[in-house]
Amino acid sequence: MRTHGRGRAAALMLASALAAGGCSGGTGKAESPSGPSQPRWGTGEFTGALGLCSWITQEDLRPLLIEQAQKTATSSNVDCAWRAEESGTSTDRTLRLVWGRHEPPSKPGGSATDEARRGFAQPREWRYGAGVPVRGLGDEAKLGRDFTAGDWGHRVAVAVRARNLVFMVQADARSQVESDREWIAPIGDLEAGVLAVARRILVRLGVPAAPAPSPPAPRPGETAKPREVCGPLRAAAGRLLRGVRGRTLSPRGSRSATGCLWERERLRDHLVVSVEVIPPSPATGESATQVAGGTLSGWHAPGWSRLGTRLGDDALVSRYDSGTARNVEVVVRRANLLVSVSLDRRNGAPPVRTLENEAVRIAGQVLALHG
Repeated sequence: MRTHGRGRAAALMLASALAAGGCSGGTGKAESPSGPSQPRWGTGEFTGALGLCSWITQEDLRPLLIEQAQKTATSSNVDCAWRAEESGTSTDRTLRLVWGRHEPPSKPGGSATDEARRGFAQPREWRYGAGVPVRGLGDEAKLGRDFTAGDWGHRVAVAVRARNLVFMVQADARSQVESDREWIAPIGDLEAGVLAVARRILVRLGVPAAPAPSPPAPRPGETAKPREVCGPLRAAAGRLLRGVRGRTLSPRGSRSATGCLWERERLRDHLVVSVEVIPPSPATGESATQVAGGTLSGWHAPGWSRLGTRLGDDALVSRYDSGTARNVEVVVRRANLLVSVSLDRRNGAPPVRTLENEAVRIAGQVLALHG
């Protein structure tokens, strides 16, 4: 963890003295220095060995679809991760925990908590700018989200400071192949998952956690839950890919995402429709529309551009044409509803513009299906 102490000594990382059990209530006792070289700890600051990585359980991993995960850790055990991959798929699901304990500065006039407060401006591995302030977690907390179209990837992280300790919990879920999207948790489930892990850590530390705030009330035009799309789009899919049946792509255990796949062969001619309803955030107080707008409005990547259509509140398009293989993907947001349509054709494929028009038409049907 980096600190910004403006000339103060950098905070030392807790290295190998980690206990697998716990931390005796989570609070180190204030210590009286035995000499001028000893650090001056404040009351309630964490001074002893901590075992944050050992506190993550299967119960924490299950909502993130990170079951049967392999745990990895650095030699210092202050950076650990749990990763799960399904055999035969192109999905990647990871939970990562990064943390560090700040120590008092060598010069008088400050505390370990002051050092942590300064370091919290940019915790180690934090990639989300200022983040969004979170209510009721530790002394201060912030949330970051990232949505990637194309490989349909989500990343959510929460950083928390409790006295002189700062930790970050980050969940990643992405699928590089459209047919594997059923294996990743939607962004709302990831947010709930990382917040649950953060609360569990605070309980083990002995830091009182405020009750989870109530979510903001729904706004007009927001969608409450996704509609099944295999049946309503059967005719449109049959016209584009004759004789192909649809298969649901609903993520396991999720009530906020669904989808359908029509495919001739894996990685060949296909139509994929993914639908995700973004929930409001009780942790930050953002409405569902604010969360959804923030995840997509600032997104950009090579090969993607804004779609020149009035479909929804925001729309992106990606076009690929190799001559023998053509693909178009359209991602549309309306309020808190995200819709992705991927249309891929190989030999004898119609022009890219034709595929784009078809993808836009299907996205419009999905929006109409949701009112």
